[in-house]
Amino acid sequence: MGLTHAQRGNARGAAALLRRGGQRVADYADGPPPHGVDTARVAGFAAGLADQIERDGLAAATPARLRVSLRADAG
Repeated sequence: MGLTHAQRGNARGAAALLRRGGQRVADYADGPPPHGVDTARVAGFAAGLADQIERDGLAAATPARLRVSLRADAG
């Protein structure tokens, strides 16, 4: 939902939901990747994008920046 808020122009909602989602995904980072999802990468992506949106505004939410790889084997 944080990415949707960013695409719709809601910086505050985007950052809040990216942080919340990233924290929830980080809870799975210590175990084996569920369904092949690299949870540490996803959690870091969410936190980093939230930081960037808070610092630079929605200009940071370019289409390329809103893409994240979920797979643990996806380099």
